[in-house]
Order: sequence, then structure tokens, then C-alpha cells
Amino acid sequence: MKQAYLIIAHDKIEQLKFLVSLLDYDKHDFYILFDKKSKITKKERKQIENIVKNSTIFFTKEIPIYWGDYSQVDAEMQLFSTAKNQQEYSMYHLLSGVDLPLDTAENIYEFFDKRKEYNFLTMVSDELFKQNRVYERVAYKTLFSRLSSRSLNSRLLKKVLNSYRKLEIGIQRRLKIDFFKKFDLELKYASNWCSLNNVAVEKLIESSSLIKNAFKSGKVQDELFVPTILYKNGLLDSVYSLEPTNDQPIDFQGNLRYINWWDGSPYTWTDSEKDIEQLKYGKEQGHLFSRKFDLEKYPELKEKILEIIYEDK
Repeated sequence: MKQAYLIIAHDKIEQLKFLVSLLDYDKHDFYILFDKKSKITKKERKQIENIVKNSTIFFTKEIPIYWGDYSQVDAEMQLFSTAKNQQEYSMYHLLSGVDLPLDTAENIYEFFDKRKEYNFLTMVSDELFKQNRVYERVAYKTLFSRLSSRSLNSRLLKKVLNSYRKLEIGIQRRLKIDFFKKFDLELKYASNWCSLNNVAVEKLIESSSLIKNAFKSGKVQDELFVPTILYKNGLLDSVYSLEPTNDQPIDFQGNLRYINWWDGSPYTWTDSEKDIEQLKYGKEQGHLFSRKFDLEKYPELKEKILEIIYEDK
């Protein structure tokens, strides 16, 4: 059975072309959703289509995407439903346009094909859940949700917005407001980038109305809705994990995406020797993808990634 790659892309067309070329395989299909704000041309779409020789590419309806806003959930759900309506896949891999694989398309396919009963998420600890006050993301309503510190260049405006957010939350906290309570859901917290099997995607699509009602008014909900719905349907036991060994760290990222959170939020890989060794280490530990990359800024990374992918060939 084929597997689907669901890609949320903004710009960086050349990097996106490199990504799909690396995953081009006769048992893979691509579904690409562009941020409408990026204004991708028909010519650029055609260039992406012409890159692949074995896969089929589908472009979904474009929507404007804003960090921390429900539009991110909307984009992910649109990709899941578009792919599922096209045909049934054994696995659905959600990627960003700035991700890259660390192994060959064939090896990645074979790995997931042998583990179709699993779902691949990086679950976040209960300690971090409490520390980051994650429940407040959905308990309280956020006005002007499309505005975030990341979207503002002015330090003054960032300070004003952050002060407003603290006031907004503080008032609702004092009033003991809880907009999420009525949905009778136990909130869970995980990575938004994930690989899900067909059963999990079916449950998400069946729950589309519930997802919209429960998560529409919050913030950074893309890290919450998938694990919450999987838990509701008794599917969190299917999340892939490895027992820690001398070679396998306890903080192994179960979504198999090697993401450097310790140097950034997340860190953008460079072409330095240190970073290349880190990426090789990530592959050795079992990660099949990594993020995030900027090949425009570090063009030599392209050749380095090819060496990592094909080092055993």
C-alpha cells in the first residue's frame, strides 16, 4: 500500500523541489499545501511537478497560515482529508517544506511499511505540560490570534502585544474561565509533525467538527489536537517508542524527526562540521527526517545531505 507525504510549504521553492526529489518513489504520493501569503505561481508549481518521476503530486487549496493560529490546524486537517479522500494510504507523513530526509525514500518506505500498526509522535512529558501551562492554550480565548511576536518586527509592538496577552490571560484566569471543559476531552501534548496510520487519520477526520469547536479559539493548538483525539479513541498506546539503551537516549523523538531544540526553537542546521556530525548522529539513532534547513543560506548542505543519505550505498 502506498504512503502519503503531506507538506505544508511557505516559500523556498528550490528547497521544496529538493525535498520531493529525495522522497520520489513509486509507493509515495505528495500532497502540498502552500501558505496563501506566499503567492506561489503556476510556473513554480509546474517546476515542482516536473521534479518527480515516480510519484504523483497533488496541490491542495491554499490558505493563509499564521503561527500559533488555528489556521495551522486547518492546514493539517485539509491535508489529511484531501489525501484520505483521494485514496487509502497505510501512512500519512506530515512534513514542513523546510524538512529533509536522512535516508533513502525506499528505506523510509520499508521502515514504515513494517510498522503500519504504529503512530509516530513525540509525546511531551506531564512535567512540561504543567510547566508550559499548556491547558491554558485552550481554556482561554485569544483575540487577534493571527498576531504573534514572531510576526512583528518592532520591539515596541512585541512588548505591547506580550503585555496584552498577559492581561488577556490574567483576566480569564482570575475569572476561572474554562472554555475547553465542556468538551469532556483530556488534553494531550505532542509534536505537530508526525506520521500517522490510516486508522488514526480516519479518527481525526471523523472528529473534524469536534476539533474545530474545541480548538478554534485557542493558540498553538497544532501540538494538541492530534494526541487528544488519539487518546479519546484509545490510540495513544499505538505511539511508537524505543526502550532507552546505551545507544538510544531517553529523549528519543518518537516522530523520527531529528529536531534540535537544545540550540534553538528550533535550531536551523548549518553546513558546519559540528552540525553535519550531529545530523549523522541523528540518523544513527534511527531518525528518518530532520528539520529545519535553509539551503539558500547554506547551499553546501545539499551535497552534505546527499552524502548522509547515501553513505552506505
